[in-house]
Amino acid sequence: MLDAMKKQNSSSRIALLAFACCVVVVSTASAERYGLVIGVGDYADSEILRLPSSRLDACRMATVFHDELGVDVERLTLLCDELATRDRIETAIREELTEKMTDDDEVVIYFSGHLHRSKDKDVGLMPHDATLCSTQNRIYRAQLHQWLEGVSGKVVLIIDSCHAEGMGGDELPSHVAVLASCRAEELCWITVKHGSSVYTHFLAKAIRDAASKESPPVTLSKVHERAAVEVTRYVREKFQTYQTPPVARHIALTVGPTR
Repeated sequence: MLDAMKKQNSSSRIALLAFACCVVVVSTASAERYGLVIGVGDYADSEILRLPSSRLDACRMATVFHDELGVDVERLTLLCDELATRDRIETAIREELTEKMTDDDEVVIYFSGHLHRSKDKDVGLMPHDATLCSTQNRIYRAQLHQWLEGVSGKVVLIIDSCHAEGMGGDELPSHVAVLASCRAEELCWITVKHGSSVYTHFLAKAIRDAASKESPPVTLSKVHERAAVEVTRYVREKFQTYQTPPVARHIALTVGPTR
C-alpha cells in the first residue's frame, strides 16, 4: 500500500511538472502583434489640400505589416479617408487595442496625412473630419499620448507627416517609440517616380530587405535608421533641401513574425 502511494505521488508530481511546462509554453506562444494603419488623403473640408499619396502609402504599409511584420489579418485594422475619422481612430486605440492587448503583445501604428502645427508649436494629427477653422476633431500630441498610455505591451508609432517629430516629446509613455518621417521644423516630400511619400517608400523597402536577409532579426528602430539615410540622400539630391528622420527611442520590436 505504501509503495503504491509513493508511486501515485511520484506520478502526480510528474503530471504537475508536465502541466506547468505546458502552461509556460502556452503563455509564451500567446504574445501577439497588432497593426493599425491610417491614411488620410481626402478630407471632408474641401479647404484642406488633398494628399493622394497617403491612401496609397497606407495600403502599401498594411501589406508590409502583414507580409513582413507578421500581423495576422484579424489583428490588422486599415482606416483610409472617410473611415479615418477622429472617433474611429480613438475607438481603434482606446477600445480595440486597449481591450485586446496584454503586456506581452506588440502593436505598430502608422499614420499618413496632414499634421497641424500651431503658432506655439503644438501639433495634432488631422483625421478625415478635421477642419482648418476648428480644433475639435484634431488629435493633439497630449491626447494621443493619453490614449497610448492605456495600451499594454510595446507600441511603435510611425508618423509620416510634415513636422512629424513633434508628435513625440518628453511626455511620451515609456512603452511607446515614435518613428518620425522628419524633424519638427521640416516638411515631407513625395517621390518623383513612385508618387508615394519618400519616407514610406524607403521604410517599406528597408523592412522588406531586412525581413528577407537579416539573421538574427533586426529591430524596427534600426530599420528606420537605415531608411533615414536614404530619405536624407534622396531629398537632398532631388529637391535640394532637407528631410531628416530623427533617431527614435529604441524598442526591441523586430522585423518578421512574432513566432
